[in-house]
Amino acid sequence: MQDKIDFLYYPSVIMMTSKSPMKKYDISLVTTKNYLFFFPKQSESHFGLVSFYKNHDIVKNTNGVLDGVETVDQGIENIIKASESTEQLEKLCSEVLGGSDKFIYTIQDASSFKIKSFLGKTTARISRSRMNWASCMPNGKAEGKEFRAFHNQ
Repeated sequence: MQDKIDFLYYPSVIMMTSKSPMKKYDISLVTTKNYLFFFPKQSESHFGLVSFYKNHDIVKNTNGVLDGVETVDQGIENIIKASESTEQLEKLCSEVLGGSDKFIYTIQDASSFKIKSFLGKTTARISRSRMNWASCMPNGKAEGKEFRAFHNQ
């Protein structure tokens, strides 16, 4: 299994969802040809002039893959190392995220999956329905082009 061929991993991506439009997530993104896995690290929400921050942790240890892990990124790196195939990577990511439909999106089941670029920023938007979507922005022009090419868009 090879990075940039079978999967992509970005340690810092911004994500927003329709379920919490006033909240911005700093996430790590693992994507295969079939799935987008959003691993939340920190969320920022606003209420008027006040901002609230919440740190997130990976809580579900799957088959000891996360033993001794202190950060989300260390956990993802362990998951990638422990995976011998794309299917195993998808299974471990899904188990660690607890099967949460908030952070796991199946590309084939999506009503739409579009990647757009403007002024060097790439935004991917995946929708289950008109009112159920998530968007993410890989940092940097090179990562955006790589993401778009990986998903053939």
